[in-house]
Amino acid sequence: LGIGTSSGNSATPVQVKGADGEGYLTDVVDIASGYDHNIALKSDGSVWAWGYNSYYHLGDGTTERRSTPVQVKGTDGNGYLADIVAVSAGQYYSVALKADGSVWSWGYNNYGQTGVGTYDTDPKGQHFIEKYPVQVKGPNSSDYLSGIVAVGAARGYSIALKSDGSLWSWGNGGNGQLGNGTTQISRAYQVKGP
Repeated sequence: LGIGTSSGNSATPVQVKGADGEGYLTDVVDIASGYDHNIALKSDGSVWAWGYNSYYHLGDGTTERRSTPVQVKGTDGNGYLADIVAVSAGQYYSVALKADGSVWSWGYNNYGQTGVGTYDTDPKGQHFIEKYPVQVKGPNSSDYLSGIVAVGAARGYSIALKSDGSLWSWGNGGNGQLGNGTTQISRAYQVKGP
């Protein structure tokens, strides 16, 4: 709930605290709730997250659960993620859209849902996890997805809307949810028509 404690439930609305439990989180323009974490976008383009964090999906470089918001760090943990215009939260991972139309993701990547072109497990049997935001790659994995105006995250897959009206998806396609004509795990591809 972002109220500084992880004990108890609330049957009535409670205001989310600010960083370190000081004051309250304000100037929020977009929010998203994942399986067990939340992310908020402030008007200054910064992203804040709280909740469960075992797969680094809060983007602060730790696996520590957070009962108050922490600011999402930048690439490789340098500085902070900035210039964000929209956010979405999936199961154990998060997605953010930058003002320049690029897409950034972090957290659990067992189905390629972070869009880095890899998935499943590494040679040591550890699932790929992105501790900090990484830029989502395009269909051939040598360039990056661009021209995006909206993003969505779900359970193991993501979707993005381009400014030209085309839809792109990546991650777990086991039930055909990627719309690319297969039931396979996939990197970013355009959603097919009827």
